[in-house]
Amino acid sequence: MLVARLVVMKNFSTELLDFLMSDATDSAFLFTLFYIQLPNGQLLTATNAPTNLVWSGVTYYATQYGTWNKDTVTIEIGTGSNSCKVTVLADSTHYMPGSTIPLLQAMAGQLFNGAAITIYTAYMNTGDFGNIIGTEVDFVGQMGKIEAIGRSSCTFDVNDLMYRLNYQMPRNLLQSNCRHTLFDAGCTLNATAYESFFAVEAGSTQLLINTTTAFPAVPYYSQGFIKMTSGQNSGLSMMIKQQNSTYQIQLMKPFLFPINVGDSFAIYPGCDKTLATCTTKFANEIHFGAFPFVPNPESVI
Repeated sequence: MLVARLVVMKNFSTELLDFLMSDATDSAFLFTLFYIQLPNGQLLTATNAPTNLVWSGVTYYATQYGTWNKDTVTIEIGTGSNSCKVTVLADSTHYMPGSTIPLLQAMAGQLFNGAAITIYTAYMNTGDFGNIIGTEVDFVGQMGKIEAIGRSSCTFDVNDLMYRLNYQMPRNLLQSNCRHTLFDAGCTLNATAYESFFAVEAGSTQLLINTTTAFPAVPYYSQGFIKMTSGQNSGLSMMIKQQNSTYQIQLMKPFLFPINVGDSFAIYPGCDKTLATCTTKFANEIHFGAFPFVPNPESVI
């Protein structure tokens, strides 16, 4: 009866269903697989098994990214967001994929924020360790709040997508500045049409980026963003606080990984969300998402 109820809720392969309905489950091996898609496009896979496991052509690492474990999955009826706690045990020898930056340092630096996480349970026979019969999806969601982080461990929440129902309503308010973000669906402009490519030059830091090829006049790139296309920060983006000159920009926060001369990056202009900028800089006033002529609250009679 328990198996029949599970089948209604989850999609099992024929092989796994036959296994679950057999007596072999009394001594089966069950291990957890973690499939993490990071916001910068990188993939991290881990398992709590004693050795690496391979499923559907993907290797899940037992020790390369530390030890990963999930707590009890909380599921409630209704529209509330369900959650699952994940704990990672790692030290300074466990690195982010493709870098020499410790994994827990990357988590503290918010590089995992919003990561898409799928958690599976893998089944296998006790006498055939490593040969996964099938997997069951335990939880699908996004990384949420970090509950605790230290030198050797990090515990964080994984929230299912129902948490998005907490968005403020109504979404659009009467305001004088544009409600859209530059290059989003409301703005309609294509970021590719405005991107330019430069290389990091001498004197740069993780917060200040220099280039010998001149930028457009100040403040063209203020409040814009850059995306690194090579080096240890490849794939990572950072907001630009201000353009200091035609050869230097200052970032909102420093990149987590070291910046080296010759690292390449794409750069995109900024928008201060005023009608004047939308008209003169982007010629996009038809999609301006605000009401610039609404009087200030203290002026309303």
